[in-house]
Amino acid sequence: MQSFAMSFMNTLASISLPSLVQTLAVIAGAVLVGAGLSTMSSVYLASRSHSLETAREQIKEKVNQNRNPNARLLFHYTDSEINADSIMATGEIWEGPASGPFPRGAYATDIAGWLPVELMRRSQLVERIFGRNTPTSYAKTAWFVVFEEILPKYRFNRIAPSIYWYPGDAKIKPIAKSSNLLGE
Repeated sequence: MQSFAMSFMNTLASISLPSLVQTLAVIAGAVLVGAGLSTMSSVYLASRSHSLETAREQIKEKVNQNRNPNARLLFHYTDSEINADSIMATGEIWEGPASGPFPRGAYATDIAGWLPVELMRRSQLVERIFGRNTPTSYAKTAWFVVFEEILPKYRFNRIAPSIYWYPGDAKIKPIAKSSNLLGE
């Protein structure tokens, strides 16, 4: 044990003072950077969470101001803002191809895109709508349009839990659009 202590002391004695200070400064800097990054990460996650909460409240408020309280709200998910804008402008959801057990038609769900992560994650939404979570199906839920049905002609039929279908192009009353606000 004494020989190790002597060896360690000899090694320290052989290091010049400027080199020792520089080495300690690098170590201290690495510790500070690590702590700083950890803090920044926590701050980012907290601010993202707060901004998501704010965005959720804003879209819900907009929907509640513009909706008929007696009408059923449905949500059509799409892969881009351009498609969401098109639906908002035309008031129409175009018929899509058949998928799995579901026929061609216009599709919607009753799952709101602003639910908090404790109730629904985006990956769970994708599983529920598409039956599997793939990059392609995940991308198809990037944006949503909240709408009311135009009754009685364009009533969406519930064909599975949380899945609504209309046979063909569907006229709708668009209320609002947003990027998906579900937690990942």
